Amino acid sequence: MPKHRVALQPASGPQRGRGSRVKILCSYKHCTALRTDCKNKPHTAAIDDIDVTKTRALHPQARVVRFCSQAHRDKCLAKKSNKRGGREALSALQVAHLFKVMAARSSWAAVMFLVSIITGERAEAVSRVQDSWFRGLDPDSGELPSLQVPFVNKKTRQHDVPLNKDFARLLWSWLHAEPLRGLGIDNQWPFRGQVLHLKPSRGRGRRTSHYLFPGRQLGGKNIRNYRRPVTTRAYYGAFIQAQEDLKKELQGAHQQGKRHIFEDINLAKVTTHSGKKSSVTLLSEVTSTSIIAEITATSPRILEQIYICSTKAKQREAVQQAFQGVVSEISESNIISEAPVPTACCVRCGRSRDVADWKFCPRCGTEFVAP
Repeated sequence: MPKHRVALQPASGPQRGRGSRVKILCSYKHCTALRTDCKNKPHTAAIDDIDVTKTRALHPQARVVRFCSQAHRDKCLAKKSNKRGGREALSALQVAHLFKVMAARSSWAAVMFLVSIITGERAEAVSRVQDSWFRGLDPDSGELPSLQVPFVNKKTRQHDVPLNKDFARLLWSWLHAEPLRGLGIDNQWPFRGQVLHLKPSRGRGRRTSHYLFPGRQLGGKNIRNYRRPVTTRAYYGAFIQAQEDLKKELQGAHQQGKRHIFEDINLAKVTTHSGKKSSVTLLSEVTSTSIIAEITATSPRILEQIYICSTKAKQREAVQQAFQGVVSEISESNIISEAPVPTACCVRCGRSRDVADWKFCPRCGTEFVAP
């Protein structure tokens, strides 16, 4: 009997009939090609790979989404999350070293990082810090230094942050004695021409506020726009540059056979969010979670779940102290030496000598030969 031929399945369905008004529109919701039929278009994607917020209303049972072009398909693809885990919490020495590295490149970013450490605030709030928020920075004012944070966004409510006295004196010296200078021309904070009023106003009128960290003007080379705060993107860029500098320091230390202070730190996780995480971790070593919650205006649950963590140095110290007694007891002088059991095999049948007292092989009777 002749075999029946099995036709290959077509790559696309049959064409529409002439004059047919039925069309499958492009699933991209901003597509204006309303006359294009996407029935036989090769630009398709699975429903699980699509961001449905960028498409038209789809059928609940749809499994394949069609587009008129590859560009529209790419626009609707869901972005794969690149979760790197939590950011690194730095120790006090690592914070000081990172401050010096950042100050060499961007002095304003180094001060911004230090403010984030002292206040325990996020980058969004620190970028908007104004001179009118400070109280008691003037040594002659007789007030205790503090930072009155207003409502910035949904994550930052209004609260009062007590400031470290040494930090207040350091900030006051940068503003009125000598600015913080880094490498290169015009790498200083405060910037040239920047006006900041940190003394309390004696009049009844409301004083004008100025941003501590102003942004740049569009199209200007290092020209500051004092009416707008610096962006968190620029702040993040300073951390990326600091990561590259730290990598070079690590390579130089390894070539010389020395250890570096950032030896156990994942530099890719040292970013803008490391400021608050390091601040909360340092505070957790000296005070309770309830006090940290009042300082940072963050709930104790969020602090314990996200921010409070042990540094690499603390982990190594804990491991060293916990297992020091175990290692000291297990030493060569304390190990009881026992005579090794002579092991051999029968030269005839290969039976192993399981018991040291055996003289002859229990299988074939051949005498064991001592190893």
